[in-house]
Parts: sequence; structure tokens; C-alpha cells
Amino acid sequence: MRLVDSWAGRLPYGEGTRERGAMYGKSTIGLGLITIVLIAPCWAQGVSMTVGQREADIVGNDNFAIQLAIDEVAKNGGGEVVIQEGEYTCYNSVFLRDNVTLRGEGEVILRKNDGFVRELISDCGFYHDRVKVADPSEWEVGWGVMLQAQPEARGFFDNVRTIAAIEGNDLVLDSDVDGSDYTVAGGAVVANVFPLVAAYNCNNATVSNIICEGNKQNNPLLNGCRGGVIYFFKSEHCEIRDCVARNFNGDGMSWQVSPYTTVKGCTSYGNTGLGLHPGSGSHHTVIEHCEVYDNASVGMFLCWRVAQSRFENNHIHGNGSYGISIGHKDTDNLFRFNVIEKNAGHGVYLRNEPDYNAGHRCTFEKNRIRNNGGPEDAAIWIDGLTTGTRIFENEISDDRGDDAAAYAVYIGENASDVIARDNEISGFETVLKNDSMADDIQVQ
Repeated sequence: MRLVDSWAGRLPYGEGTRERGAMYGKSTIGLGLITIVLIAPCWAQGVSMTVGQREADIVGNDNFAIQLAIDEVAKNGGGEVVIQEGEYTCYNSVFLRDNVTLRGEGEVILRKNDGFVRELISDCGFYHDRVKVADPSEWEVGWGVMLQAQPEARGFFDNVRTIAAIEGNDLVLDSDVDGSDYTVAGGAVVANVFPLVAAYNCNNATVSNIICEGNKQNNPLLNGCRGGVIYFFKSEHCEIRDCVARNFNGDGMSWQVSPYTTVKGCTSYGNTGLGLHPGSGSHHTVIEHCEVYDNASVGMFLCWRVAQSRFENNHIHGNGSYGISIGHKDTDNLFRFNVIEKNAGHGVYLRNEPDYNAGHRCTFEKNRIRNNGGPEDAAIWIDGLTTGTRIFENEISDDRGDDAAAYAVYIGENASDVIARDNEISGFETVLKNDSMADDIQVQ
């Protein structure tokens, strides 16, 4: 038997540095049970390890225990980490690794700790690796943090990092920051907030059958470009299966610069941001058999360059804005067999983009789009210089009388090449509102 410290050799410990004990050999800040790993003399590729709160290869009840198992399996070429039933507190992300599947057995809940936000007391510039805070005793080595240059979310200008060491008033980060200068004059803050499950520069990883509880009432906001309950960044061929992303102060699931992502059988609800957020070149995404509801913003938001992707058999309902939003270079996508209903805005919104950025050549086939928006909205709203939209064999309806959406289909003045046929449409005072002068609009 031996203790494994997955941070060993990477933390810049030195004079004035506060360590996390042996990180895992003892619970120095009350994070949970003692974490011990039993390691066989030699592992074969395709190994499996268990994490649990009683009898398991690694015993513990926090993200550090889970991370030990993931890193050990990854070092041996990949395999599976099985988390046994129970609730586990996250003080940082659970980081996926190449060729590792993280799977819950029974009801497994990863719960975000109660986070907080503090102002910086000194500037942190481009490619600096530390931030200065007034009271370093509030923080712990190994925790996840987010740096923000302004109090409001700023996309990729925010940075999510790990505290690698604490030296005096400095939180030493595991890597340099980029995207912005973080200045006192600019209201820069550091917050204990992060994705619960994350993949960075990772290939062929899977997370399965895990409930991720965001604890939104006790946490600051993390914007969706830099996080979500589950978040992938610059990762390929990764999968999220049968997971729940709920109650996060930010997006439910977000993946950026992560082509060939598959999200299947998942639920995203009660989040303050977007339900599902593919973006930034995540082409060949597949989302199927998911339920997305009661999120404060858009149910499914295609951000930048989500192309040649497939969205099937999803239920998107009761979200605080549009059901599905499509725009910035989100081209050549197929939406089929989805139910899109009772969202506060348009059921489907193709955004107001110029020709070089519009969501061209998207096809909507055999969906049920009903009771979305209000008297100024449409079931399907096609805006911008969007071309090539196809609307075939959908059920488009609204039975709310005076509260119904204004139109089944709205075509903006700059849209063109729209073909709609064989749709069943009912309940709208105006089926089609066509402001386009293009001669290639065909609506039957």
C-alpha cells in the first residue's frame, strides 16, 4: 500500500508555501474521509478502479479522491473509474484524461462546494501565474478558481485555474493567465468557481451516469465560454452519457473547440445560463435523447462554428429564452425528431447574422414545435442573411389562443432560399410572415 499524490512534483512548494498536508494522506481542511489508494504491483491497459466512501480502491468523498483514480488509470494507458453510490463534494473540477471513462454506479452526486468571490489587491497581468488576495487563509491548495477582469461575465477573457501553492498573500496558479489583464482598477476578482467535470486538451474520454449539482444559490457566476457543470475545452471525441447537469450559476453543459463531442441521454435543468452550449468550432457534435428545461436562458445555444452536426430526439422545454438558437457559422446541421415547446422565446431562432457568419443550410425535419414564445414571436424565426433553410414534415402548433405566437414561420427581409413543405401547422393567426424579397422562398 502507498499514498499517491497526483500533484507531486508539480507544486512549487517552498518557503512561505502552505501545502495541503500530503494532499491526500490526511484531511487537513475537513474535505472528507482519508483517501488511500491500493495499487497492484502492475497495471495492464484497460484497468478499472473504484472510488467510494467505504470499500473501494480509493476511499474518499471529494474530487481529490476521484482525481487520484483517474490519474492512476490514465498513467496506465486508460480504462474505467467507477464511482460508487453517494455524494462527493467538489472543491475543484474532476479532470478527465485521455482514454478514461468516469462512470457512476447507482446514484452518484458530485456537489459544488459553497463558493465565494474576492477582489484582487494587486494587478495580475498577461501570462502572470499568481494573484494577490487580502486573506490567503480563506483559500486552499488544490482548489479551483476563476479570474475575472470585470464583475460581469466576459467570455474567454475569464480564466479558470487551480491553486498550486499559497505563498504569503499570493495564490500561485497552476499555469499562466491569458486573454486579459486583471487589474484592481478594472474590478478584477478571483472566485472559487469551476466546472464540476472538465476535459482540457483531452481525447477519447467519457463521463457517464453522474448527477452534477451546481449549488447555484451559494456560488458566483461562471460564464459558459469558460465553464458549465460539465465542460470540455480543446478536446476531441469525448462523450457525456446519461448525466444530469443541474442548478449551476452558469451553463449546464458547455463544450468549446471540441469537435466530435457526443451528448446522449442527458438532462440539463435549473441552470442560470444556457442548457446546452456547443461552440467555438465544435463541429460534428451529436446531441440525442436529452432533456433540457427550466434554464434561465436558451435551451440549446449553438455558438460559433457548430457545423455538420446532428440533433435528434431531444426534449427542449420551459426555458427562459429561445428553445434553440443558431447563428455564427453554424452551418449544415440537422435537427430531427425533437420536441421544442413552452420556451419563452422563439422555438427555433436563426440569428441576425451577415452572410459570412449566418447559420446556412440547416434542416428541420419531423420535429414537434409548439406553444413557444408570445404575440411577438414565431415558432421558427429566420433572421439575417441566412440561406438554405429547410423545414420538412414538422408539427408546428400553438393552442394558447390570444397568447399564441404571432407566426408559425417568420422569414426576415434578408433571408433567402427557404423551402418549407409537408408541415402540419395549426393555431396561428398568421402561418407565414415573409418580409424577404428573395424569389427562392418556397413555403407550401
